Amino acid sequence: MEEIGYTSKDVDGYFVDENNERLSLRLLCSDTNSARVTCASQIEDQLNKAGFEVSASVVSASDYTSALSNGSFDLYIGEVKLDNSLYFGKILSNNVIYGFPNQSDCVSSFKQYYEGTLDITAAVSSFASELPFIPIC
Repeated sequence: MEEIGYTSKDVDGYFVDENNERLSLRLLCSDTNSARVTCASQIEDQLNKAGFEVSASVVSASDYTSALSNGSFDLYIGEVKLDNSLYFGKILSNNVIYGFPNQSDCVSSFKQYYEGTLDITAAVSSFASELPFIPIC
């Protein structure tokens, strides 16, 4: 946290910068799936307890899609179904990782891996350094 300027906490326990401004994040979630809504609530609660001011924004499916398309979120709960091989090249090729730049090192690394020009160790290392998504099981 210190690397990004949040060196202390306020009286309520939230990380603040040198201007006493809290690190505030918006967690976007669609109201179409009760399990995801519950997950959003739990993530909001746990991150707030850890000192991150997080506000879960549970919205309709159309508002969710719109917010994803125009980047009106800091975090979001989504779903990507992978087959048993855990191949996610389809995700990268269809540009569906919202909030993650298509020209990132991670995307480039996995495209190179799937083309056979980069080994899996380098691709996974690139993924780990950027974390375009975090699986929640």
